[in-house]
Amino acid sequence: MQGLQRVSEVRTCPCESGMPLRPAVASCRLSTCRGRVVTLAHNSAGPKMDIVTTVDGLPTGYLATNEAEYAAHLHAILSLDSRARQTLQERARRAVSDRFSEESFTQALMSRLAPVFYLPRT
Repeated sequence: MQGLQRVSEVRTCPCESGMPLRPAVASCRLSTCRGRVVTLAHNSAGPKMDIVTTVDGLPTGYLATNEAEYAAHLHAILSLDSRARQTLQERARRAVSDRFSEESFTQALMSRLAPVFYLPRT
């Protein structure tokens, strides 16, 4: 029964339908981190840039390129003890809260608008 409980913890993101838009990725990333889902994504540019990043030099999820890597990482995810799972989930949440906070959004917006409107940068 333990294995069935572990498998039920693995959820997929509704945004994994192949939508190429970055806002969809950001929304999906926020949803998965808030939902404490451990991420396993394809090892390509988009997931490396937006989905599985690093915090304090440690990954926020898993990246795989082929079937063997997917299988190995899925096994690793299902084998995580509760402390390791929680640590990984907290790291992923920190990555999201740092990148997608209101403060980060405001700073990025102002830095891009400043040259257009001749605003002083903060």
